[in-house]
Amino acid sequence: MNRFTRLPLLFVAALVALPALPVSAEIEEIVVQARRRAESIQDVPIAVTAFDAQAVTETYTETIAEISRYVPNAQFADVQFNGAGLSGGIRGVSFGEVEKTYENAIGFSVDGVFLATATGGSIDVFDIESIEVLRGPQGTLFGRNTIGGTINVRRTRPTGEFGVRAGVRAGSYSQLDYSAVVNLPKLGDALSTKLFFFSNNGDVFTESQTPGVSDDGQD
Repeated sequence: MNRFTRLPLLFVAALVALPALPVSAEIEEIVVQARRRAESIQDVPIAVTAFDAQAVTETYTETIAEISRYVPNAQFADVQFNGAGLSGGIRGVSFGEVEKTYENAIGFSVDGVFLATATGGSIDVFDIESIEVLRGPQGTLFGRNTIGGTINVRRTRPTGEFGVRAGVRAGSYSQLDYSAVVNLPKLGDALSTKLFFFSNNGDVFTESQTPGVSDDGQD
């Protein structure tokens, strides 16, 4: 009887005697400009969904409208027959520009420049440094037309050093995309130049009345 009661005690003593294994974990700091200055997302009292350049690339989205699939409480879509128009909603506050006298409920800015209308808001996701979706009213810093929230987009800045970044992406329905960014050496102390090129081509999933002929998509 004593033999069986001593074994568990010896086993526990052996576990206690084991040295503690070192555990290390590094949490990457996320820097946003939700309040028009660079600061850690941990210090921002705003509900923010932020994407850096790598995260944007990994979403495989073509326009800003498609980014909403990764943002809680948000839904965006392209407006038909409206030049790259953007519509949707954040936290149930929706907008859909039908005429220029209509004031949007969602703010939109590119490189710090606020867009007065949603026309042109659904820009191509190309050469993007970051995308930030701010949920909730943002009138203090972004004006009155932001009762639902704000979308901040920043493109990459010229590096001032020569460099080339290029890529090719292929997908279903004859999708084939090309992109390239060329940074030129800095001229003097003030002028930096960046050139870019991109082409998106593909079909859609529907077919015309002729069997096997797909309808044209984005080009």
